[in-house]
Amino acid sequence: SVTGYYDRQYDRQFIDPDSAAFLGAVGLDGNAESTNTNSTKQFSQEFRVITNFNSPLNFVGGVLWSTSDTLTDGVVRETTGTHRQLVSMSGLEPSDVFYTLRFDISGDQLALFGELQAAFLDDRLRITGGARYFEQTFEFPTNPPVATAPILEVFGRPSVGDPETFGKDRLMFDVSEILPKAQVEFDVNHDIMLFASAARGARNGLFNNPVSLVFAGFGAGDPVFDKLVAYDPDSVWSYEAGLKALLLDGRMRLNAAVFHSHWSDVHTELQFLTVGTTVNVDCAEIQGIEGEINYAINDHLLLFASGALQNAEFTTEVPLMLDVSGMPNTFAPKGTPLPQVAEESFFIGAEGRKPTRWGNVDLVGRITYSFTGERLNKLESDDPDGSIIAQDNFLDSLGLLN
Repeated sequence: SVTGYYDRQYDRQFIDPDSAAFLGAVGLDGNAESTNTNSTKQFSQEFRVITNFNSPLNFVGGVLWSTSDTLTDGVVRETTGTHRQLVSMSGLEPSDVFYTLRFDISGDQLALFGELQAAFLDDRLRITGGARYFEQTFEFPTNPPVATAPILEVFGRPSVGDPETFGKDRLMFDVSEILPKAQVEFDVNHDIMLFASAARGARNGLFNNPVSLVFAGFGAGDPVFDKLVAYDPDSVWSYEAGLKALLLDGRMRLNAAVFHSHWSDVHTELQFLTVGTTVNVDCAEIQGIEGEINYAINDHLLLFASGALQNAEFTTEVPLMLDVSGMPNTFAPKGTPLPQVAEESFFIGAEGRKPTRWGNVDLVGRITYSFTGERLNKLESDDPDGSIIAQDNFLDSLGLLN
């Protein structure tokens, strides 16, 4: 049995360029500053059964239940510009408050999982199969009001985000998935094992900021609102094969693997009316090879290295921006790399250890160097009407010597 409880609260204050851009979109000049408080509470309970029978078959199975609640209270103020003046001229109460928000999202998850392992050839061959089923629900009440922005009355837009503007007193999102897994391991001898696996993983979808859609003039029942208020789950099939080996009488450890992943309905953030909005993009492929080696030259000196080469890219055109109807209008070409994924990376180092005369006290010296290659920072158009990823949007390679 595993029982968990998590309770976290933080306050933050920051310059808010997205809200400043939104001010500009409604005809106001100025900078914006946000202050908000976020609190998260989560409780989880898991029961698991693990067998260790003296037989070819063994089993792992269990159930997990968790519940969570996240509350965000915030206010955005205009620090400079014409907002306060326009509010006063419109007969509204003078204020530098651009808008307030209150998000209260609760979630529940139930998961069932099981895995059966069968051993053959005196335990040298092990075959494992299993699956995990989970269902998860998120709820976002709209009463009391989740946001207010009095200035929008001037532009004929709803100034309060409540059940009337959303068309319902709560937004619901639920997902259920079955995640299968299969694995085979074979001991060539006592020191070398070969393995291969296939597994499916998934993440739940969630809400985009419904307030920004309402304030932009899109309400419940509008096709744009219904399309962008939430995004669907994404999933990945991953395949891997490799070896784990001990060589030179155990002084050298070698691990190596090749892998391929097919990622569907990828969660990707795009720009919609100056606001970041997450949507699902068709698919991406990731494949590569990775390895690790540790070599103890003697009892006092250890050398180690690891590295990976991989290709990670979208296999369809990638939307970069959405027009006012919520449809993509700017694309990056097929083959665009996934953000934050370098094609090459490696890590090398050495550690020396010298015993002293003070019992179990050693002197240790260590030197390492790590390298991460050039990578795309984020999906962004080079110009508003083009489809080229900005070259200055690539991060340079990074080397760290310790």
